Amino acid sequence: PMTFPGVYGGGAPTSINLMQALLDLSYSRNVGENTSIGGAIILAGQQFEARGLNSFLGFTNTFNASGGTEFPTNLTDNGASYSYGYGLKVGFHSNLSDNFSLAASYTTKLSMTEFDEYADLFAEDGGFDIPATLRAGISFKTGAAAYSFDIEHTWYSDVTAIGNPMSNLFDCPAVAGPTGDVESCLGGKRGGGFGWDDVTTYKFGGQWKGDGITYRAGYSYTDQPVQDADITFNILAPGIIEHHFTFGFTKPLANERDWSMAFMYAPENSIKAPNGFDPTQDITIAMSQWEVEFSYSW
Repeated sequence: PMTFPGVYGGGAPTSINLMQALLDLSYSRNVGENTSIGGAIILAGQQFEARGLNSFLGFTNTFNASGGTEFPTNLTDNGASYSYGYGLKVGFHSNLSDNFSLAASYTTKLSMTEFDEYADLFAEDGGFDIPATLRAGISFKTGAAAYSFDIEHTWYSDVTAIGNPMSNLFDCPAVAGPTGDVESCLGGKRGGGFGWDDVTTYKFGGQWKGDGITYRAGYSYTDQPVQDADITFNILAPGIIEHHFTFGFTKPLANERDWSMAFMYAPENSIKAPNGFDPTQDITIAMSQWEVEFSYSW
């Protein structure tokens, strides 16, 4: 058999790059002696770039809506594309006693402008909103130590580009024939996506002070969001890590300065499933991560 360069045989190296920046404009006030409430307007910016996805041109809304006479120009290899948007956050913090406190916050889905240069890739003409999240946690302090437990839920399924299953492409005329639905093609209202499920993350952390140094450690777990049926697309976005371990410390210095160091390790997780376009093939994707961070403040 003949093979071609790139993950999907698109004749070029295949990659995507997504960067996000968020700015909170926040306000808070005390309600009684032990509780505070607050809110924020969130301003967001995103940058996205994709390469080597030419193999999917026949599955695009542009190509199928034109009956195969118009080739997509906003599918791949268009350099960096930018998206901007906003959302809201509300929350509260309450000291239940001298030792216990409770906090919770909700962030709406951030409504973002489309990635115009990739309108033939993401559903809804390049739409890529940032999903809503709900967080709640409790903390306990005793002496020189503090401990916290948080739960965070993220609604990936509410963002079409992230939550739509890849199998929607099989309703596209390129697969289903003339009676197919062009809005199920890439870039359409029901265009195939990464098929991510909503996830709930559980986090536990602790902080201890001793010998002039503050130590921190933490652990988090979530059930990864990728389904077997969507493994083919998720070669591009293998967000399958389930466990994170962290450790760090801060060392005070003279004149109100300090320096800190932090470590993160996420052990490898993998999934294996049939290729969505050729069930006789199996695809395995795996990911592990580690990070080291230094900081100095004055």
